[in-house]
Amino acid sequence: MAALNLPAPEDTSGDWHFMNLFYHNGKPSEIFIAGENGKVDTRHIYSYYGVYECSSALRRRGLRFNLSRSHHAANHTRAILDFMYYYLLRHMRLSNFLGASTDFLDTEEQAEELLRMASKMLATELDAQQKLYLEDWIARERAGDIGYVI
Repeated sequence: MAALNLPAPEDTSGDWHFMNLFYHNGKPSEIFIAGENGKVDTRHIYSYYGVYECSSALRRRGLRFNLSRSHHAANHTRAILDFMYYYLLRHMRLSNFLGASTDFLDTEEQAEELLRMASKMLATELDAQQKLYLEDWIARERAGDIGYVI
């Protein structure tokens, strides 16, 4: 979620929850969610696709951080993919992501890239039900069907 709040190299604008995610009770928060030792690690699917060095984006937002380390973020497509994978593994559904290809991204090309890359999850260790949820989500996104699903 934090990565969706930073402008990414593909000119995606960034979300509007910046202060809520990067500051807790007015104090800076440490953000580390995905990748090695994170809550979710999709490197076995996507390697380093969509990961970029983000120090300049953090600096432009006025965040203080350790200058002696490199800092990385996912672009918006990769952030959505990581979040979707986490949801499939933990919650067995993707209803929170209906409309993500158009609501979270800025262009049709970015939306198509998200759907193409989401399809790569079908060749992973997801069980049959998780794959069914993913296939349904992809089909609904392609059809523009973002109606409520239980």
